[in-house]
Parts: sequence; C-alpha cells; structure tokens
Amino acid sequence: MVEVSKESNEGVSVISDDTDVFVLLLHFYAQENLSGQEVMESPVGDREVTDIGSTAEDISDILPDLLAAHALSGCDTVACYHGIGKGTHLSSVGNPESDIATIIKESTKFVSTCFNKPDCASMSEARQKVWVARVAKSNSAAPKLCSLPPTSESFHENVKRAHLQACIWKHALDAEPPSMDPDQFGWIKNEDNKCYLPVMVPSGTHVSSCRHT
Repeated sequence: MVEVSKESNEGVSVISDDTDVFVLLLHFYAQENLSGQEVMESPVGDREVTDIGSTAEDISDILPDLLAAHALSGCDTVACYHGIGKGTHLSSVGNPESDIATIIKESTKFVSTCFNKPDCASMSEARQKVWVARVAKSNSAAPKLCSLPPTSESFHENVKRAHLQACIWKHALDAEPPSMDPDQFGWIKNEDNKCYLPVMVPSGTHVSSCRHT
C-alpha cells in the first residue's frame, strides 16, 4: 500500500476487515506522510468503506501510540483482556531501545487504567482491587476470573509479546529491522512441532494470588 501510494495519484483500496490491518494502515499513512486517497473495504457484505486518511487525521492525537496500544490490548498474536477498552501513553512499547522495566511500567499503567485502577503499582494489585470492588458491589457470587486483570507474572509475558509485535510492525518497511529473539519476548520454541508457543508464566514462578491474607 505504501509503495503504490507513493508512486500513484489514483489512490489505493485495501480489501480486508482485519483490525490489525486497519491499525497498520493508519500508522503507515501517518508515518510515511501519505496524502492520496487510501481506503479499506471489507470483502464481506455491504459494509461501509473506511477512509484511512480522514481517520488518521481525526485520531492524530493518539496515533503515535496506536500500534503499541493495539498490540498490548489484544491483536492476532497477543492475548486481549476481558471487557476493557484502550487508553494511555505507551512510547516505550515497540521501541527496540527501551528496557523491559520501562515497558512493563508503562504497560501496567495503561492496562490498570483500562480497569479503572490507575494508581496500582502492579497488575496483581489491580487484580485484587477489582476483585474486592466487584464482590462488594454484587453481594453474591465472586466475579469470573476471566473478567479480572491478569496476575503480574502472566501480564509480564503478554507485555513482552506485545512489545515484540509492535517492534515488528513499526519496522515493517525497514530493509534491516532490529533482530529480536522471540525466546526473550514471551515465546518458547517447541522443538517437536517446530513452532513457537506463548509463555503463560515463567517456569518455576510462584503466581500471585487474587486475594491476599
């Protein structure tokens, strides 16, 4: 899309209804300073055509963090969080120069804010506070575990995967993208099946409880 847009004044129509594709189109439209007519059309039914240029202009204030936010809150390769929207500053996610401590700190702020617990220092703390609030509010059965924030241990692995995915996206047009080992970013190689599997929690890790005594 980027190369055709730069070489043609006729505009480009991308046939897709995938959210990852939509976010990437917006990112590269802005990053490459494109100005032609670029649209995204669904291949299914009579869905509305989305104008990429006008959409990018409408959300220009959040566009710099859009890839990172989308990767962190749920994309094709990263698990999403049940029942939350998307929300704050994520300049470190997707930046290969960022250290993992900064990435996790920003990501914790982002996701805990999505659960309306912006002052939590860890996701396990946010998990406990959300659990207490929902139990007190319902006066009945405890909330489903899938509706709570993740534990810090599992969250950190998901953040690593989101960071790796955002780095891949942001450098998709580079001739020499940064070399990043998936084994260091939330994935483990399955030698039998010759594929990578997501790490749920690090091996031997004691998982924090939702409730503290």
